[in-house]
Amino acid sequence: MTIDNLKSLGFTGVDPVTVILKGEFTKTIAGKIDISKEWRRLAVINGQADGKPHNVVAAIGDNLNDLDDRAGKTNQERRAYVESIKNRYGSIGKIVDRQILEPAYITLPNPMYGAWELGIYNPQALGKQQLSELSPSQLNQQRKQALSRWLHPASKQP
Repeated sequence: MTIDNLKSLGFTGVDPVTVILKGEFTKTIAGKIDISKEWRRLAVINGQADGKPHNVVAAIGDNLNDLDDRAGKTNQERRAYVESIKNRYGSIGKIVDRQILEPAYITLPNPMYGAWELGIYNPQALGKQQLSELSPSQLNQQRKQALSRWLHPASKQP
């Protein structure tokens, strides 16, 4: 379906060889299948994907975890991660022997959903232990509180 959608939008050269989807090039780690995007990137770099090695010049995603699985889960971890890799945004990092070792990072924010959302919830504030214990209305309440800090910067917490 993804390939058909890309073709319908006018993209050319789109086929099962050039489009690597979730679940392809996985690794088993500690007995669990890991579907990280990193394994797909490595398949492109080392030629597993189509038999020819390629340089990855940019990683583009709507979430930090699309760029690197080490971004973290909490907002504090994610902020620290962005600070540590800020030089990679929009520019290519290390190049050795014409090989790009660190692609540029480009983030196209998706305000609707994503792993970032987990950082705004605080189950303990409502006497709960885990996020899964919060009701939809409690999640909505905490989401609105987090967003209101952006609308009213004076109430923004550090």
